[in-house]
Amino acid sequence: MTRFYDVNHGKVLQFERLLVDEANMTAEELEAVLCDPKLAHVMLSALREQLNPPPAAATQYSYTPTGELVSRIMARSQLRDWGFTTKQADTLGAQLEGLNHAGPLSPVSVRIWRGRGLAYNWAESMAWLEDEVKAQGLEYCKYFNGVPTFYEGSEIKGKPSLTAIGLDLTPWNRQDGVVPSEEWPKLKSWPSLEVPDLICLNPQIMHIMDGENFPHLMSPGLAIDSVRVPRFTRDAGRFYVRHHWADDAWCSYAIVRPREL
Repeated sequence: MTRFYDVNHGKVLQFERLLVDEANMTAEELEAVLCDPKLAHVMLSALREQLNPPPAAATQYSYTPTGELVSRIMARSQLRDWGFTTKQADTLGAQLEGLNHAGPLSPVSVRIWRGRGLAYNWAESMAWLEDEVKAQGLEYCKYFNGVPTFYEGSEIKGKPSLTAIGLDLTPWNRQDGVVPSEEWPKLKSWPSLEVPDLICLNPQIMHIMDGENFPHLMSPGLAIDSVRVPRFTRDAGRFYVRHHWADDAWCSYAIVRPREL
């Protein structure tokens, strides 16, 4: 493209020549654009889109195909002796059949309950997450010890089970933020372990979790001292497991909620 060095000497003529020669505009079309501010605006908008394309993370997403979720879970089950059976795997496969991720903020996932209580499940989710973080070439940084509790109404219990679920990452406001304590009363039950397990099942999303084009994630079905919420974030070459106040407004985080499949 011709470079225009002097705004007051020849720039307009060179630009007109560029439009005629390279855009194949007729003299009449050129005159129409120059005389109509609306047409000029449309043309400049298209030019801006070409010069400043949206980041790839804003237009692309890459979840693990739903048909591969069962094999990922069963491989981890065998490695860690979770004890899930072939029958349970087949049942989950039947639940997932025909389901597809609905978009970058609407994944299909699995509720993985390994039995033995929350402490065991939390430890297993964190061990899995650490392995996946390192496999992605990131540094794993866990900033709190101990075990969170279930937020009231979000409890999981009983025998080991695998259940296909839908998750919704749209409670995310990049301008004003989302306040977990204000979201809690809106639903009776919130995702808990499903949030770190979503990342474990789709470790590739760590690389697009920048809080701008794809959100960091909070797990509102879990709480620490009833006033803080676990959060999962990637910053440069590190992946963090942290917690923070539920009454703060978080601009870069999605408060993950359930959705119907």
